Amino acid sequence: YVTTGYLLQVLIHRPDDVHLYTHIVLDEVHERTLDSDFLSLICKRLLLRPENGDTKLVIMSATLNSDLFSQYFTDLNNGTAPKAITIQGQRFPVDDVYLNDLMNDEELGKGAKKAKEEFDKLTQKISPQCRNGGGRAPAGYLFETARQSGRDDYGFATGGVNPEQPPWDDDINRRAELYKPTQDLLVQMLLTRAKRGSTTLVFVPGKGEIDSIMEDLEKACKGATPESQNTFVNYDETLESLRLPFGTVYIRVFPLHSKLTKDEQDLATKQPMHDERKIVLATNIAESSLTVLNVDLVIDTGLRRENIFDHERQVYKLTHTWCSKAS
Repeated sequence: YVTTGYLLQVLIHRPDDVHLYTHIVLDEVHERTLDSDFLSLICKRLLLRPENGDTKLVIMSATLNSDLFSQYFTDLNNGTAPKAITIQGQRFPVDDVYLNDLMNDEELGKGAKKAKEEFDKLTQKISPQCRNGGGRAPAGYLFETARQSGRDDYGFATGGVNPEQPPWDDDINRRAELYKPTQDLLVQMLLTRAKRGSTTLVFVPGKGEIDSIMEDLEKACKGATPESQNTFVNYDETLESLRLPFGTVYIRVFPLHSKLTKDEQDLATKQPMHDERKIVLATNIAESSLTVLNVDLVIDTGLRRENIFDHERQVYKLTHTWCSKAS
């Protein structure tokens, strides 16, 4: 079992070894990342070679658009679209709720309207750049945008930007800023929608956002429990988890990202206690690498951090990108 990126590098640098594999299995292909799309392309080209004719390609996904991939790999099946094999399983009903759906909610309506207003303002700022094919912003403006986008972005920008040097692309911090309006609403949702004995799974771009949400949850619970302001937090430095009293129940908050040890990840994914509301703040590691138990609510901010190569500056940049709609 290897990651998509690892297999991609293997096939790029050792294409003559493909015939050694009896099967190549691509799982979760619906995510449509840059690496996975390139991997599909390379597998198709390599398996068209006569010497690789015995190697079988298996594509798997629980939410796969089978027609799209069948048509793409027609050349590997003597010109006819491969037939999809469907395995029936138990599927639970899922209700999709978007930001606009929360406008009239009694508890979340005010926060949803505020978040939407902020989104509208930001998209109005971005629209002229899109119409004009990009553009640059003054370094002073970039400093302010980066400062508002969080400590990580500010440190990243201030390390390489000054008035005498070309500024970083404004789009980097625009996307980071797009995340900010959702955080207040997100904290409110976690306090009102998380259920006792169940797990709420939240997807955020990175560790910086995880830490920020944990801080906001701590402040919110402290405000709701004034008599315990100095004693209510049970912080486990080893596990980086929070146990917060809120009303008559406790809220247990776990981070989940690639920097945690295997034991720490296991604790974040296990069954919640019957008397706690369990919240897991995760990066996209929880999409396919791990299974979180007893989840009844998933909140996705729609953003992730990705290491992207800037051809103009010939450097890699860790930036916020939109998640694929297909995933």
